[in-house]
Amino acid sequence: MSASRLGNVHKGAHMVHLFNEMGVDYESKFKWLGTNVLTPEGKPFGGSSWIDVREYPLRGNNGDDVLRVGLFGVCTLATPNLSFPDADVTFAPIIASAKDAVKALLEEHKVDVIIAVTHISLPQDKELATKVPEIDIIIGGHDHVPYCLFEHKVFIMKVGQNAEYLGRIDINYTRNDLAKPNAQGREKGFISLDWKVKANRRIPSDERIDAVIRSYTETHDEALRQPIATVVTALDSTQTRSKESTMANFLTDALCETFNADLAIINGGFIRGNRVYEQGYSFTLGDVEREFPFPKKPFFIETLGKEIWEALETGVRAVEERAGFFLHLSKGWTYSFDPRKPPGQRIISVQHNGEDLALDRSYRVVITEYMRGGGDGFESLKRGTVLKTSDLKISEILTRYIIDKKEIAPVLEGRVVYIH
Repeated sequence: MSASRLGNVHKGAHMVHLFNEMGVDYESKFKWLGTNVLTPEGKPFGGSSWIDVREYPLRGNNGDDVLRVGLFGVCTLATPNLSFPDADVTFAPIIASAKDAVKALLEEHKVDVIIAVTHISLPQDKELATKVPEIDIIIGGHDHVPYCLFEHKVFIMKVGQNAEYLGRIDINYTRNDLAKPNAQGREKGFISLDWKVKANRRIPSDERIDAVIRSYTETHDEALRQPIATVVTALDSTQTRSKESTMANFLTDALCETFNADLAIINGGFIRGNRVYEQGYSFTLGDVEREFPFPKKPFFIETLGKEIWEALETGVRAVEERAGFFLHLSKGWTYSFDPRKPPGQRIISVQHNGEDLALDRSYRVVITEYMRGGGDGFESLKRGTVLKTSDLKISEILTRYIIDKKEIAPVLEGRVVYIH
C-alpha cells in the first residue's frame, strides 16, 4: 500500500473502497501458513496456522479413498531487514522449521502429498528441495520473474510479481497398492504433474473497479501528466537489482549534487517503476511518483571509508537473487566484485575518480532514511554521524532537480563491475 502513489495520498482509503466494491467482507477466508513466523513463545504468529491438511476424493475408488495433502509455509529470514516487524514476532530457521512440519504431516496426519508455500529466493527454494526431499511441490514467491523447474524430484513454481502471471498445477495421483508404508507410514503413490503459467496482461479489466480507480486518480492525474523534462538518453529502471542502471545513476547524481556530497548511495529496491523511457520521452511528475513511491527522506552523513566498503559487501551478498539491497553509487565512483566469492568477501575494489577508497578517511554521503535505519541489513550505515536531513522526500528533491535541469541524460559509466 505505501509503495504507491495512491497509497501515499489516500493512506489506504482507496483500498477499503476497492475491497467494498469487490464484496470482500473478511481479510481472507483461507488459512495463513506461518510455519516459521512465530511469537516469542514459539506459537504461530497472528492467528496463522503452523500446518494445514486438506482431503480430496480419489476418482475410481467409490468415494472411499481420499488424497491427503499437507501444506506448510515459510518466510524469508531477511524479513526483519526488509521491513520493520515488531518485537513480538520471530522468524525461525527455514530448513529446521520445514523438517518439523514435514515430520508432523507424515507421522501424525499421514498425508500423501506435501506442498510448501514459500516466500524465499529461488536458491533457497532449491536448498529446501535438497534438504527436505519429502516435499513434492514448492509454490514460491519473492522472486520477480516466473520459474518452473524440478530440483531433484521436487517441482518448484514461481509466477513473478504484481499478478502479472497466473500459475496452475494439476496433481495426478495414483495409489500404489504394491507400495509398503515407509517409516512414517506413508504409502507413496505415483505422482505426475501438469502445469501452466498464464500471462494476465490481456485479461480485460472490470469496468466497475476501473470507475473506482478513476475516482481517485482523476483528481490529481492532470497535474501528474504535465511534462517536467525531456529524456535525452534512454532511462532504464528495469535492472536496478542486479546491475548498473541509468535510472539509479541519475538519482544518485541528483542527490550528490543537491547536498554537495562526496558520494550518494541508493539501493536498487528503492526504484520501483520497472520501465524503459526512450529518447525523446516527456518525463512527468507521475513518472517520478511511479519510480520513487516510498515517502522517505534523505540522510546526509559523515562516515568512514570502511563503513562504505562494508555497505557494498552487504549490497552484493546475494546478487544472484536480484535482491533490492543491490547498491548504486554517484558519478566518479566505481566498485567491482566477484559473485563467486563467499558473501562478505566479494568486493574487490572501490574507487573514486581512479583512487582507491581510503578505509580510515571520512566521507560525506547521502543515503536513504531506510538505509540509515539499518534496513536491508545496512548496519554500517547506522554508525556515521548525521550532518543534515531534509523536510523534503527524495522524490520531491528529484522533482526539483529535474525541473531545474530540463533534460535527463544519464549514461552507463562502468560504476558497477562484475569480476568473472
